[in-house]
Amino acid sequence: MTEGPQCQSCSAPTELYLCGRCVQELRAQLRSLAHGPEVNGRETAGLLEDLADVVLKMTKLGDGGGHRKKGDEMPIPYLPDVGKMVKDRKTGEETGEAVLSPQGRASQLLDQARNTLTTQVRDLCEHRGVDVMRAFRVVPADMVGPLMPGWRRVADWAPTMPEMADWLALHVHAIACDESAGVWRGEIDSLTRSIRRVIDRPVRYELLGLCITQLDGGKTCDTALRAPEDAIEVRCPKCRTVRRCDTVRAQGQSDARRAYITWGQVLETNRLQPDGWRVDERKLRDWRAAGVIKVHRYQGPDGSETIHRHGPDDKPLYRWGDVEQLRSQKRLARGERKRTRAGR
Repeated sequence: MTEGPQCQSCSAPTELYLCGRCVQELRAQLRSLAHGPEVNGRETAGLLEDLADVVLKMTKLGDGGGHRKKGDEMPIPYLPDVGKMVKDRKTGEETGEAVLSPQGRASQLLDQARNTLTTQVRDLCEHRGVDVMRAFRVVPADMVGPLMPGWRRVADWAPTMPEMADWLALHVHAIACDESAGVWRGEIDSLTRSIRRVIDRPVRYELLGLCITQLDGGKTCDTALRAPEDAIEVRCPKCRTVRRCDTVRAQGQSDARRAYITWGQVLETNRLQPDGWRVDERKLRDWRAAGVIKVHRYQGPDGSETIHRHGPDDKPLYRWGDVEQLRSQKRLARGERKRTRAGR
């Protein structure tokens, strides 16, 4: 018994060069290049238009945030086309090769998308003896006479990339009947995945806290646990214990409130606070100068902690819990003033 034809993409049994599932996925990917999801009954921009916005620097991909002190240069809101230069790990010298920024990578992908879509449209039309303008229902602007419904007159016409993606999605079964269907399916799949990686920001990882699992001998694991911001659970890389992210985060915040930290760690902890809970650094420095934020201990050059200061090299240690208490008191006082004014 001989085996039937197989899909060139997933090796599933099929009568064409692509199976029904791969045809549906290919149609969806081609549609996503030209059109986005519907919002309030209207279609949004597709991947190609979003990619063009990145190339034209209409989409902000640079970090551009963080605290700036007086005299610092303003951060660049948009990344350049070329990022950092590649350095040799041994010598530390630049090799002359540049790592492309998202804008540079988007420009390359836009050229790749134009070449891929143009080649597929031209091959489908040539193999069937169909003129490209006739396939897209376009006639020259100087043509005389009435046109059939759906046709149009255009001068110096060339199909846009969204038009080609729409046309290919409409004739996706013609692709499935072509001997190069598997190659074209792989090219479109790779193209859409690459575009999504450029236009979608990666999920940021955050430090949740330390693993509190008790190991053999009564010792605590104390491994730093990191997870994406939208993760629900996190697995310890050392003891392999799975815990909920909100539980680890709450435990880490509780430990941080009681721990003695330096002033630099106070500023860093403040920067990691979510929006709406971050205290202005100038206000923090004013609280420190006024002695509102108390010094609990001192850290010597050897890392030892003492209650009293023994030398000029000893660093004062603070508690983040004091900052949170001051922050809540200031917010409460501000809320009481607002209610008083409203009562008047």
